[in-house]
Amino acid sequence: MRQNLEKGLEEMPRISIDLDPEAVQHESMRERIERVREDLNDLQSFYNIQISNARKARLKEYIKEELASLRKSPFKSCDQQGKVDYLLLQNFLRKSQTTFLHIHFQRG
Repeated sequence: MRQNLEKGLEEMPRISIDLDPEAVQHESMRERIERVREDLNDLQSFYNIQISNARKARLKEYIKEELASLRKSPFKSCDQQGKVDYLLLQNFLRKSQTTFLHIHFQRG
């Protein structure tokens, strides 16, 4: 049965969170943190089978994309609070690459 669920999820349309690159550049770090939190919640709701390989793969992909996008953000032009938020978000995403997915699988 699990294989059927996995196969069904693989055939489901992939939820895509594509943003206009200019819009991302103009959002504050606070707005970015809120967007990442909402995106992760949406992804987890859409891929609601916690042991799903599709869910794990999509979350990993999103985190990787978001980290790459964050690296392109101008850290030096942020105010003090923006720099703190940048570092906190960066650390969260880095840690999430390994632990976030495992924590969510264990909770289910």
